[in-house]
Amino acid sequence: MVGSPIANRNQSEIEALIGFFVNTLVLRTDCSGNPTFRDFLGRVREVTLGAYAHQDLPFEKLVEELHPERSLNRHPLFQVVFGLQNVPLDELELPGLKLSSFPLETQTTRFDFELYLWEASDNFRSRYGEQWEDSEGLRGLAVYNTDLFDEVTIARMLRHFKTLLESIVANPEQGIANLPLLSEDEVNQLFREWNDTRTDYPQNKCIHQLFEERALQHLEDVALTFDSQHLTYRELNSRSNQLARYLQKLGVGDRGFSGALCRAIDQPNCRNVGYTESGRSLPTVRSELSARSAKLDAGRCSS
Repeated sequence: MVGSPIANRNQSEIEALIGFFVNTLVLRTDCSGNPTFRDFLGRVREVTLGAYAHQDLPFEKLVEELHPERSLNRHPLFQVVFGLQNVPLDELELPGLKLSSFPLETQTTRFDFELYLWEASDNFRSRYGEQWEDSEGLRGLAVYNTDLFDEVTIARMLRHFKTLLESIVANPEQGIANLPLLSEDEVNQLFREWNDTRTDYPQNKCIHQLFEERALQHLEDVALTFDSQHLTYRELNSRSNQLARYLQKLGVGDRGFSGALCRAIDQPNCRNVGYTESGRSLPTVRSELSARSAKLDAGRCSS
């Protein structure tokens, strides 16, 4: 759900009154079915108009009726705010006075993330100062919780938002799930540069031999972690060798497949290396069985 402020001056009698009438609307739109952006925009319009029809309802009354779970560290209904300020903010002119904007730094935030957009012009003014790149179009401001986000993350999110808007303008008939967020440079970095993991391995050694060589170089380093359990490379290699010797003792060798039932995070990894050292192939399909179901299966087999 997204919160959105509204002026709440829907009657001509109060348009000229001085005072704070702003209310907050809570909006939730159905995104199911991967609609085109044009169809999704229709859904948003329907939800928004429905909220406008009840904008007189005090937000405090809404919270009282819904009884949401309350917490001191977050808003009861939404954590994200979006607002489009479409009321012109022209320069204020007073007789005998020269006015200039004063940058105002926001030190606190009421929500996790807030995004406000203005329709700007050459004489655009804002309480946030005059440091804007463009003099036309939409200008925006993001306010965020620094306990959750850093400046780099927010800057990346805003770039993705700009990419999303550009893709919508280019093809509004595309499904919303298929609209791109990443730039071409980010796509290239994610799927090509970071995914280029090819390495030249020795062609005369098997995977378990390469693992043992690496384990000998990092014997006391942690190889596996699960909850409060830790396994060093020494322990992992030792357990894998133990399993391999046990399988060989049972007659497990080259060719064929063997199944295994695992209960802890360290067992599948020991099993993988152990099976490889024993020369046996391991099925890629893994079944998670509880102790109860295993006993039931055993009972069916014995009967």
